[in-house]
Amino acid sequence: MVTVIKKDGTVRAVIHPDEGSQMERSLMGQDVVTVGISVAVAIPFAIGDSAVFFGEQYFLNSIPSVTKTARRNLQYRLVFESKSYDLAKTQYLFLNTINQFKDGKFTMTATALGFLQLIIYNLKRREPQSGWYIRFVEQTDEKTLEFDSNNCLETLVRLAQEFETEYIVDGYAISLYRKQDNSNITLKYGKNEGLYSLTRNNQDSSNVITRLYAYGSDKNLGNQYRNGAVRLRLSDEVYIEKLTEKYGIIEGTKLFEDVYPQRTGTITSVTSPLIFADSSMDFDLTGYLISEVNAKLVFKSGLLAGYEFLIADGGYNHGLKQFTILENREEQTKIVPSATYTPKVGDKYTLVDITMPPSYVITAEETLKTVAEKHLNDNCTPKLSYTLNCNPIWAKQNSISIKLGQTVELIDSDLGINQQIRCIGIKKNINQPYLISLELADTVVQTKLVKLINGI
Repeated sequence: MVTVIKKDGTVRAVIHPDEGSQMERSLMGQDVVTVGISVAVAIPFAIGDSAVFFGEQYFLNSIPSVTKTARRNLQYRLVFESKSYDLAKTQYLFLNTINQFKDGKFTMTATALGFLQLIIYNLKRREPQSGWYIRFVEQTDEKTLEFDSNNCLETLVRLAQEFETEYIVDGYAISLYRKQDNSNITLKYGKNEGLYSLTRNNQDSSNVITRLYAYGSDKNLGNQYRNGAVRLRLSDEVYIEKLTEKYGIIEGTKLFEDVYPQRTGTITSVTSPLIFADSSMDFDLTGYLISEVNAKLVFKSGLLAGYEFLIADGGYNHGLKQFTILENREEQTKIVPSATYTPKVGDKYTLVDITMPPSYVITAEETLKTVAEKHLNDNCTPKLSYTLNCNPIWAKQNSISIKLGQTVELIDSDLGINQQIRCIGIKKNINQPYLISLELADTVVQTKLVKLINGI
């Protein structure tokens, strides 16, 4: 028996879900409860109605379908969705020139936390009384990202990809990290054991790579880099490989656009909006300029974060370690720097369209090899998932409760499985909560929240 509540807090109806009614949740995917009911009298369900399932509130975001099979027999199919679906209803906006959240097309430089905070600001902009907050977020470096008419769910999906992590929306709490803690549950066949049935699936075998050609960005290399190579390379190596003896040679190429010779500097003094110094600058910029190419300075933090500026001709004084930049007039409605948007002591920046000193190039190549090896390790074996049904008697006797992201120990000698593996999907029967189906996998292949991303 489930009580459906109207938006005003009064009771819409008390319903009795049929045997096929279930909750379905997946990591970075859907979080819905599908309920079937048969009634004799029509019920005027409305968008915004809600009900509580397994301690969580779910909402109707669409009018339920209904089939009339007899004069007094109406069969409804209700799809209740979690609060996370509100992210698709909210646009990801930035402050305009008068500090109002109205700009949908913008560029922003921030850590994962900074981008996530803007999601929270926008959710509270749409629902001022809501309780949205950040629970956990990975510590990350800053990135500069462009947005154009995106909603908050699209943005959250993108952040998980850009920062190589995962998102979790739990009620009003949003997290951006890879949750992995041990449930201390073992699933295997046998008397009084938890495994009822098990299916092994190819999650995404098309992505197997055993020989990887990896390249970094084309920034800050100059014309003399490795016999004219236009992108950062793996030192003298052409490729790296792993498990070719097991799977054969399966080639792949990966571009790491964020990896290039670079130095993040910090402003230590400001003379004017166009002139400032960095006392830690460790090379003379004038010796690393590229002929017929304008050197540029990009702010990574502060009021000018994300903005790119040309360095004036003769605009670097190594004795003073001082830069002179030109105004950015690409956006005629906002010329920067200005009296409001000005460099500050402590702002971070990087230099582009120059040739970096050899030590920075070596460091960048080492970084490229590190990230390339990680990518190869993550993709050199087939991605498998396991769909299984738990023994309901065992689950009830042991009060089993598994959460998304937790690991379970899966054992099956016939299939050669003996490992800790993550839970990425859960299905529960509404009437019999110990009828549990799980999806287990080490990786998450992005599931189709397409109806959210494209608009409900």
